[in-house]
Amino acid sequence: MGLLLSVPDVLGVIYHHSQNPAAFMASNVIWTTACCHGTVCQTCHKLVSVFQHPLWITDPDDHAIISCHGYYGDLDYYKQKKEILIKYPAFLKYIQRQCKTLNYYAVKQNSMMIQYVRHPTELLADFAFLKNEDAIQFVKQTPERCDHALRQNGLLLKYIKQQTLNLCWTAVCQTVTAFQYVDACYQTDDMIAYVIQRNVTMFRSIKQLKEQHYILLYQHHPHYFTVLMNDNHNGSSNTCFGYQSGESLTDGHHNTFIGHQSGQMLTTGSNSVMIGNSGLSTDTDVIRIGSQQRQNYQAGIFGACVKSNAVAVLVDSSGQLGTCSGF
Repeated sequence: MGLLLSVPDVLGVIYHHSQNPAAFMASNVIWTTACCHGTVCQTCHKLVSVFQHPLWITDPDDHAIISCHGYYGDLDYYKQKKEILIKYPAFLKYIQRQCKTLNYYAVKQNSMMIQYVRHPTELLADFAFLKNEDAIQFVKQTPERCDHALRQNGLLLKYIKQQTLNLCWTAVCQTVTAFQYVDACYQTDDMIAYVIQRNVTMFRSIKQLKEQHYILLYQHHPHYFTVLMNDNHNGSSNTCFGYQSGESLTDGHHNTFIGHQSGQMLTTGSNSVMIGNSGLSTDTDVIRIGSQQRQNYQAGIFGACVKSNAVAVLVDSSGQLGTCSGF
C-alpha cells in the first residue's frame, strides 16, 4: 500500500495549485520533519502517528474484519459511529469519513446500505449481494450475479442495466410477471407465447404488438380477447384497487373493488362491493368480503343494543346473509 502520504502527490498538489516555490520548499521541510518524527506500521505501512499524535487507529474488536489501523481519526469517535451504525445502518449515508469497517457493519445489518458505500470493494459487494439479491441494483452487475439474482427473483430484471436474451428467459421462467420488464428487442414470439399461456394479463406488456399476438390471445383466452376488444368505454365511477382488480369490467358503474383480483369476474354489474373476492360475472348490487376464510371476527356487534323490531340473521352454505330462508 505504501505510506498514507506520498511525497510527489502532496508536494505536487501544493506546487501546481500555488505556483509558489516557497510553498513547495516549506511543504518539503514539513514532510521531511513528519517522516523523521512519525511512526509507520510495519503491517499496513500507514503513517499511524506524528510527534506521538495518532492518525490511524485500531479497534481490537475489528480484528476479524481488518488487521490494524482501519480508521483515520479518534478512537472514541469511531466507536460511537460504529455503535450507531449497528443500531441504525442508514446512518452510513451521512458519514463523511467512511472506512472498510464502518461500511462492513452497516452492510452487515442491512445489505441495501451498499448503495451508500462510496468505494465498495468486490468483497463487500459480494457480501451484500449474498445476503440479499435485491442488492444487484447497487453492485457491479456481472453475468454471474445477474443470473443468480434472477433465479431467485425474476422481478429483479427491472434493475438489470444490460439485459440479454438468456437473462430475460431466466427471469420469465422464474416468474412470468417479469415479462413486463423485458426490453422490446428480447420479447421474442416464443417468449410471448410462453407468457400469454401462463398469465394473460401480461398481454398488455407486449411492447411491439403484432397480428399473430392477438390471434394467439384469441386461441388461449377468448374471454379476455373479447374484453380487450370491447374495452370499458361505458363504465363510470368505478374504484379498483389491487392487481387485476376489475380487469374484466366492460360496463357498469359505482363498483368498489379492493384487493388482489377483486371483482375480476364482473363484466357488466353495478353497485357492488368486492373485498378480497373475485365475484361472479352476474353480480349486481352485491357485497362480497373474503373468499377462503374460515372464521369471522367483527367489532361493534357483541354487546351492542338494537331496536325492539330486530330479527335474527341467517347464513347459508355459500356465505350469503339474510333474515329469512326457504327460497
